[in-house]
Amino acid sequence: MARAALLVFLIFSIGELQAQSLQHYRMEVAGIQIGTLEARQVIHGNTMELFLNSEVSIRLVGQIQIALKTHEVYKDGILQQATVISTHNDTEYLSETLLVDGVYRINCQSRDYSYRASHLHPIRMTTTLLYFDEPSAGEMVYTPHYGLFTAVEKRGENSYSIRTVSNKQKLDYRQGVLQEVELVNRIKNVIIRKI
Repeated sequence: MARAALLVFLIFSIGELQAQSLQHYRMEVAGIQIGTLEARQVIHGNTMELFLNSEVSIRLVGQIQIALKTHEVYKDGILQQATVISTHNDTEYLSETLLVDGVYRINCQSRDYSYRASHLHPIRMTTTLLYFDEPSAGEMVYTPHYGLFTAVEKRGENSYSIRTVSNKQKLDYRQGVLQEVELVNRIKNVIIRKI
């Protein structure tokens, strides 16, 4: 009887097993660390969750503190929801993408940006997923912070670029894992490097 109970427990426990990937990055400007980024992927059954958390503290004219928390849920490879909470010096902004009855409801708010829209086609790749999956040239990537799509451009072997509302991003991969991102923007370029 005890063996049967143990066998039943093991069978149900195997169904609950999760695959997890955790990556840490250092954020730099001119070689000086200004922040950190953590990317986590959890897969359970046909559901995948992505978590991206970053914190930046930089002194320009005054002290600037920026935090970004992203949570995405995929089912069978299709984005179901994405939530981005960005904080800029204690002011919080929310961007949400929700799949409701086959239509994405997009409502994005950030410091100097606001966007609302609907989208009818399945979303399979986001900027968050780029931390775990190497893209293909020409692939369309969704930016949940802004609610917009951008095309992946190939720069070289295992090297790509995308453009968002706020910057151009150069992405370098090794064995399918993101190693470095260069955020090229009008104030300062930021390097996000895997540690």
